[in-house]
Amino acid sequence: MSRHLPCLILVEPENPHNIGAVCRSMQNFGFTELRLVRPCAFDNDACRKLALFAYSIVENALIFDTLEEALQPFSLSIGFTRRKGKWRRLDGIFHNVLKDLHNKSPQMLSQTALIFGNEGTGLSQEDSQRCSLLVELPTHPTHGSMNLAHAVTCACYELIRSELVQPPSSTSQQTQDARERNPNLLQKRRRTLESIDRLLEKTGFYEGLREAYIQQRVEELLERSLLNEVDLTTLQKFVEKLRILHSSEKEPESEER
Repeated sequence: MSRHLPCLILVEPENPHNIGAVCRSMQNFGFTELRLVRPCAFDNDACRKLALFAYSIVENALIFDTLEEALQPFSLSIGFTRRKGKWRRLDGIFHNVLKDLHNKSPQMLSQTALIFGNEGTGLSQEDSQRCSLLVELPTHPTHGSMNLAHAVTCACYELIRSELVQPPSSTSQQTQDARERNPNLLQKRRRTLESIDRLLEKTGFYEGLREAYIQQRVEELLERSLLNEVDLTTLQKFVEKLRILHSSEKEPESEER
C-alpha cells in the first residue's frame, strides 16, 4: 500500500462552485494536492461557500498555463473521459485499471496525477494525448456524463476503497510525501524516448511514415508499460547499443564507395 495520495489536476474549470465542491470532496478522502490549468476566477465567496473546511486546498492550489507544465513532477497521469473515438483510446474502467497498476507497479501510484477536464467539453484531444492512461467511471451508458465534483468524488472513493493508497495522518505529511516523489523517472523516460527516436531515424524506419504519429505511439507505449528507472536505463542502453552497431555496419560500405 502506498502512503502517497495522487495529485488532482483540473483543466480549465469553468465554475468556482465546482472548484469549491471538488476541494471539499478531496478533503473528505484525505487528498490535499490540487493543480489548476487555466481556471476561471475562483477566489470568491462562491468557491469558499462550497469548499467550507477545505478552502485551504484552494489557497494552496498551484496554477499553470498548460497541462504539460502541471504534469512535470509526475511519472504517471490518469485522465478521466467519457468520449471515445478513433484517435482517443480508452484503457478501461478506473477501478480495473487501478488493480492492473497495483499488480504491475504499485510504486507508480505515489507519482500519479488524476486529470479532469472542464464541465462543458471535458478533456480536449490534445490534453487527452498527454495522459499516460485514459479511464472512465462506470456510469449508465445513456447518461454517462457526470458533474465535475461528482466525478472527483467517485475517483477519490475508488482509490481509498481499493486500499492501494493510504491517506496521510496530516496535511504536513502529505506535503512531505509530495516532495519525496521521484523527480528523475520522467526525465529518464524522456531520455529513453530520445534514444529510441535516434535509432528509428538512423535505421530509416520513418521513411514513408508519419514521423510525429510514430513518435506519439512509441511514447504512449512506453508510458503504459510502467517501467521503473532501472528498466528504463536498461532499455536505453540496449537501444543505444543497437544504434552504434547499425552505424558500425554502415561504415565499411561507405569506405568501399
